[in-house]
Amino acid sequence: MQKLKYFSGIKPAVEDLEFDQEGKENAIADRQKEMFTNGVVEGLLFKEMTPGEYVIEPGLAFVNGERIEVTENLAVSITPTQYDQFIFLRFETPLSQPVQHFVTGETFNIYQSDSYSAQIRDNATPEANELLIAKVNLSAATFKFTIPCSSARWVLTPRTPT
Repeated sequence: MQKLKYFSGIKPAVEDLEFDQEGKENAIADRQKEMFTNGVVEGLLFKEMTPGEYVIEPGLAFVNGERIEVTENLAVSITPTQYDQFIFLRFETPLSQPVQHFVTGETFNIYQSDSYSAQIRDNATPEANELLIAKVNLSAATFKFTIPCSSARWVLTPRTPT
């Protein structure tokens, strides 16, 4: 874990505090990655609510050690095509609350929160911080989806210590 030694006599700057905080956050995420593989713990089922209206139901998952908790139905817009489409849940960390630094005048976003979004693509390869939720085919006005093997439900596997 990277950390800053404040007792070294330095005068801490914004960069020092950011370095220290990021080091601690990365250490926590690394430990989570060692405990669990990527996967869905519960819920997060993809379903059709009404014709043409789709949602990902509430649930819990881990992606690269980060916890994603969906607390209410997440609406998903899908354009019907003749090809399979893949629904991913992406972990995000948006910044907010811009504040002006009292010395330099620079603006910094001081709040970071955990968030998520649904992504739809025509390939099954997840990008960084994404979890494959479902494969969907909406051709010929029919609704069919399958749960991908890589996101099997109830399969968070504890890793054995080395």
